[in-house]
Amino acid sequence: MTNAKITIVRTRVIKVMFLILIPTILAASNSVSSCGSAITNSGTWTLTQNLTCTGNGIDVQAGNVILKLNGFTITGPGTNAGTGVLVASSEGTRLNKVTLVGPGTITNFQNGIVFQGTNGGGAVDLVIENNLMGILLLSDTAAVIPSSLLISQNQLQSSAESISGPLAASTIVGNSCSDSEDCINLVDASGNKILGNLCNGNRHAGIEVGANAGGSVSTGNTVEGNQTSNNRFYGIFLGPDSSGNHLIGNVAFQNRFLDINEFNPHCGSDSFLSDVFGRASQSCVK
Repeated sequence: MTNAKITIVRTRVIKVMFLILIPTILAASNSVSSCGSAITNSGTWTLTQNLTCTGNGIDVQAGNVILKLNGFTITGPGTNAGTGVLVASSEGTRLNKVTLVGPGTITNFQNGIVFQGTNGGGAVDLVIENNLMGILLLSDTAAVIPSSLLISQNQLQSSAESISGPLAASTIVGNSCSDSEDCINLVDASGNKILGNLCNGNRHAGIEVGANAGGSVSTGNTVEGNQTSNNRFYGIFLGPDSSGNHLIGNVAFQNRFLDINEFNPHCGSDSFLSDVFGRASQSCVK
């Protein structure tokens, strides 16, 4: 082979190797491998190892992010400190479409996941256990609440609140939670779909909507096909700040006090269809 041909072959090999290495280089630049990591660019990010943190785990500061836990565990310093994954809008900048994807585990933090004032995205297929708060929903500094989230197929255990806070136009579907104070506790909530969740064996209630007197009215929520049984107080609790919610095909039985506690006199404008409740607070609950 002549020197010219050898040079051409080598050049082609180098080009091919460069093309092969580009995805590898890009993938490496989107890895997360340490506690306190800040994600400041959009894209897909992947956890590459278990993390044991003395403070916060991961801080997502950019929109259009997919964070894959890749089967690993993020462990915190205890339930009195730290957040496993923080997704928080800053003043004047709202984070959009930040999604946390399992499998993977977030444990032993004050807050497992925080969504603060975010729009779109959510949390799918995660184990969130032994945190003070599992998934905490918060309004941002401009009083904007999280919206359009998908919280799905997560296992939540042993928290004060598994999924809690204000929420709008979002879907909470197919999650299971036990041994928490409350499984799902939404306040200032409107237009949400709470579908097919298993909320059994919690210390207070399975599902609560509008339980905080004096807040914004929680309205237009659809609570459908959930099972809320063997909770220490209530299966489902519709509080004083709830109105115009729709309950369809839920099953609640063997809760210690009531399977459904409808707080509004004469059920207000809440509606019920094909639910199975062992004990209801009012005869208007059908």
